[in-house]
Parts: sequence; structure tokens; C-alpha cells
Amino acid sequence: VRVLVRSKERLLESVRESPNVEIIEVDAYTPENVRDAVAGVEAVAMCMGHRKVLFPKPRRLVTDTVKAVVEAAENKPKFVLMSTTGYLEKDADVGFKFWERRLLGFLTVVLAPHNDNMDAAAALKSASSAVDWVLVRPDNLVNDAEGDPSDYEV
Repeated sequence: VRVLVRSKERLLESVRESPNVEIIEVDAYTPENVRDAVAGVEAVAMCMGHRKVLFPKPRRLVTDTVKAVVEAAENKPKFVLMSTTGYLEKDADVGFKFWERRLLGFLTVVLAPHNDNMDAAAALKSASSAVDWVLVRPDNLVNDAEGDPSDYEV
């Protein structure tokens, strides 16, 4: 398993010491670094996010990184993208109420990370010929009241 991280120190010790894990520190702000690091992999699980909610730099960090991974794709790898809870498929009727759609539209305009996650999902969706992909919403990956993991499956 190849793991790309901003900082090795933030990983669990068991991950850092595993002989089955190759850890590569990359500058996520430079898509070329990410592109080189993922070349030839069979699968990508991306859980990248912004550190700042208002005025993050770069504003399109997730979108640009998704595009870099897709460009490096060989042999149609699997791509799991941790998206945003508020992902809104523009053409799908997913049961959002009118006020929920308005709120999500407002967030897309006001919060750069939300907009970036929406654009990243759209970029991944348009790359279906290069990668097999799925979006995962973080609000579904939680433990229940008893501490048991959710039944979420990919």
C-alpha cells in the first residue's frame, strides 16, 4: 500500500512501522508531485481537505489533485473520493427539500472548500473512462450510539 501524506508524524505508529506500507510525503499543493506518486497504482482512496474554511489557498486544492490523479491513471484504477456531506448532484432528484437545496447552493458560493469538493466530484464523474470511481460522504462513516461502525459499504 502506498500512502501519500503531508506529514508522516501524523500517522499512527502502526502504519508508519508496517512493512506493507510505503509512505511518501508529498506537497499536496503541487499536483505534479501527486501525479508522480500515484502513477501505476491499482486504487486511490483520497481523503484530502482544506485546512482553512474561509479563503483557503489554493482554492481548488481537491479539484486540482483529483485531476492530477486522473492524469496519472493507468489501467483504469479504482478511485474512492471522500467528498462532502453536502454534495448535490445537479441533475438528480435525491430527495433534498427546497430549503436544503437553497442552503447547499449558498454554501457552494460562500465556502470555497465546499465548492472545491463539488468541482472535484464533477471532475471525477467526467473521468469515468479513466477511473472507476465512487464518492463517499463523511457523515455516513460514523459509529452509532453503541460505538459500532456504520453499515456503510463501498
